[in-house]
Amino acid sequence: MALTAVGGVVLARGLGADDPSAVIVERVRSTGAQPFLPGLGVDRDVVVPVGSAGVFTGDTPGLFGGSRGVPSCEPRQLVTLLRADPAKAAAWSGAHGFDPADLPGYVARLTAVLLRSDTAVTAYGFRDGAAAPHQAVLQAGTAVLVDDHGLPRAKCYSGNPLAPPQPPAQPEYEGATWPGFSPSTLTTIESSPAAVVEFTIVDPPTGEVFQRAAGSSGERDH
Repeated sequence: MALTAVGGVVLARGLGADDPSAVIVERVRSTGAQPFLPGLGVDRDVVVPVGSAGVFTGDTPGLFGGSRGVPSCEPRQLVTLLRADPAKAAAWSGAHGFDPADLPGYVARLTAVLLRSDTAVTAYGFRDGAAAPHQAVLQAGTAVLVDDHGLPRAKCYSGNPLAPPQPPAQPEYEGATWPGFSPSTLTTIESSPAAVVEFTIVDPPTGEVFQRAAGSSGERDH
């Protein structure tokens, strides 16, 4: 398939969530493909740090961003909205492999952060009553919830479940890109060897470094 860049938009004939070569690029403050929920998170515009391309474990200091004491996502609201729609709650839980009854406990263990670099993920949209996976790149500044090994598990703005990427051999990028986007500068996050107790977070505009407890949204930052 031929790719053509027109006005910051990557165009490719026949791309979509069902195309095994498609990778959907998702800008900050966008719901992405087939959102589970309306916007919940607070995405931000950030400057991507030098040296962010490559593979990093989820406990890498400075991998994630945020503002001290300021939540970028409301996990309890995510649970409330999902439980109001049993089909979505079942699909969301199923994407992560657990029973819907365990949804509140699972989400309570997630940590609210910002991605500091353009990050490859598997994202799940809600389609025909089920969680439909597609490959995606989330722009730096996207608010996500990560588990205690640093793996992104939900995109806050759409509520869509996330998992580690499974990139196609010959990816074709679909969607509106942003200045500086390049397939050669993407970040991939792998599970940390041990569970994280505190994440070392960097505030993008100020460079302040602080600690955020796993399973929190900023209320215990120090």
